[in-house]
Amino acid sequence: KGLKMKFAGNEGPVDCFLDALSTSQPGPLPGAHKVRGELFFVGQSEDFASGNKLTYGQSGTILGPATLAAHTGKGLKMKFAGNEGPVDCFLDALSTSQPGPLPGAHKVRGELFFVGQSEDFASGNKLTYGQSGTILGPATLAAHTGKGLKMKF
Repeated sequence: KGLKMKFAGNEGPVDCFLDALSTSQPGPLPGAHKVRGELFFVGQSEDFASGNKLTYGQSGTILGPATLAAHTGKGLKMKFAGNEGPVDCFLDALSTSQPGPLPGAHKVRGELFFVGQSEDFASGNKLTYGQSGTILGPATLAAHTGKGLKMKF
């Protein structure tokens, strides 16, 4: 299932799975980014069942191209501090610049309470007066951009 390989710059050999090796040099990474470069996550914060997390504003290291089918050709495999393993991210959720502060100087993953009018949405989502929620990042709907936050209730 694999081969023992010697790569320039390494002290010793490394075991590699066959599907991680090729007879030809790969093309550039999506977005022309460089392996081991630093990017910032600017998408909606998310927690995965694996224990991995994506947090708005967190810096990560580029490991290579994304390999999940939905991300192939449109994303990168990233390593973020505190995660057990790498995470595939779409290019539009990554930035070379650290994002600025959230509106109202709030912090990602902080808690806020909904004090607006309760509302039920066609999607099944509900907003209820007094309900607590977690800040995921900046609001992305055009009417809320720069004036609101993306929340999980």
